[in-house]
Amino acid sequence: MERISAQDNSKSYVEKIETWFKNKNFSNVNLQVKQKPKNDPQDSYIVAAEMTFEPSSSKMMKVEIWITNSGKMGIKMGSIGQEPDDVSIEAIIALLEIISGGKIAESNSGFWIFKNKKLTLLESDCQKLSNLKYIYLDRFSKLKSFGKTVAKYDPWR
Repeated sequence: MERISAQDNSKSYVEKIETWFKNKNFSNVNLQVKQKPKNDPQDSYIVAAEMTFEPSSSKMMKVEIWITNSGKMGIKMGSIGQEPDDVSIEAIIALLEIISGGKIAESNSGFWIFKNKKLTLLESDCQKLSNLKYIYLDRFSKLKSFGKTVAKYDPWR
């Protein structure tokens, strides 16, 4: 699996994700790309590129992807984010396929005062991400099929 190295330019990952997005022809999702966005001085990394997938409806999941100058990638899906780490471009695109297909939900667990939000995926999609060595699988709940969940997101169109 391909990974960006410190010497590589984040533009290659941005280009691959932009190509994926353009090939999908989504009419209700806008992609914004920022090269060298403002960084938080508290962070231990420098974001070289930021990509935001902004759907026209709140029933579809908003996604933000950060690519650091050292080749790590982070992703925020809805209200749940994952700090930049060693994640392959193949895993990120597979995750975008799952999200854009509406095969993701958000659920709460715990007492009403201490609700923990968690993303829910189908077991088959978790297996695909596992095969791509996606390191954040422990952050997802897994289901054989979607029943009643708090918020199942609509597919991007």
